[in-house]
Amino acid sequence: MSPDISPLDASTGRKRPRISAVTPSFNQAAYLERTIHSILSQNYSDLEYIIIDGGSTDGSVEIIQKYKQHLAYWISEPDKGQADAINKGFRRATGDLVVWINSDDLLLPNALNIIAEAYGRHPDKILLGDVINFVDGQRIGSRLRQRNVSIENFVSVWKIYDFWHQPGTFVPRNLLGEYPYIDCSMHFYFDADWLCRLLAAGHQVHYIGEAVAAFRLHPQSKTVSQGPEWMDDTRLVCSRYQSYLSPRERDYMPAGLELIAAGYLLNPDYGSYWNRGAALQHLLLALKLSRQCLMRLQFWKMVVRLLSPRWFIAFVANRLKAGRETFPLPDSIS
Repeated sequence: MSPDISPLDASTGRKRPRISAVTPSFNQAAYLERTIHSILSQNYSDLEYIIIDGGSTDGSVEIIQKYKQHLAYWISEPDKGQADAINKGFRRATGDLVVWINSDDLLLPNALNIIAEAYGRHPDKILLGDVINFVDGQRIGSRLRQRNVSIENFVSVWKIYDFWHQPGTFVPRNLLGEYPYIDCSMHFYFDADWLCRLLAAGHQVHYIGEAVAAFRLHPQSKTVSQGPEWMDDTRLVCSRYQSYLSPRERDYMPAGLELIAAGYLLNPDYGSYWNRGAALQHLLLALKLSRQCLMRLQFWKMVVRLLSPRWFIAFVANRLKAGRETFPLPDSIS
């Protein structure tokens, strides 16, 4: 698909939507410029780009200033965290669609034109494009196909993984509701809470089926460096939306969350958090909370992981990763 910078969508004849992209950032100078370039190089006719920096001291401000003539708005000041920065950006946004792209993630080439075409056909739906997860420095990533997005699946975190990813999520601005849009009391799982709130309001999703964004994994990213610390937010989101579960799954939820906590502590990718003793305590608590554990495959997977050498767990994990659908990163992405 070739880029189209016409103010009209060729498939519908309608005015192309204004798209507001917000980048929250704090001390991410190592990645920020590549993020900015991936967004400004979209060749899209009506882009509103906003950067909210949390008062960085690592050279990020100097990078932002290089591109200030292309920005609708930017600021660098202390804030209450990533969620607060995103809220600030959304409050400034005037676009028909909004998206946030973190300062270490990227838009893929032509993503906004793909999104605009989908919006022309589904102007009242949350648009979900696929996301490429890649390890910093590598040229091949794994493709996450957005699918099965529902509140039940967000809450049943012990049953289903990898069905949704925030960087590929574009939301019509009129669906956002009242400010603040995102719960600033959360530091990790606020994106899932935000989407659950939109789904609970009755808004529907449309799966685009094309890759539009790339999610970078690196040692300083929250996903890698602070995995176990997600649990407090996860418990809060599950408690808020547990009514969407069946009675059986609702009864099992406390035990399921303990298994998730054990899994973080037995994940070879989270080296600094590896703790068999603490993981065992979570497994025993899960069993105490629900005898259903004995009939759940996940429980026995955690037992095997607990008893296996760490090198074996890493080997199996790498084999599973190798079996995922891969996606070559464009030359413009680095």
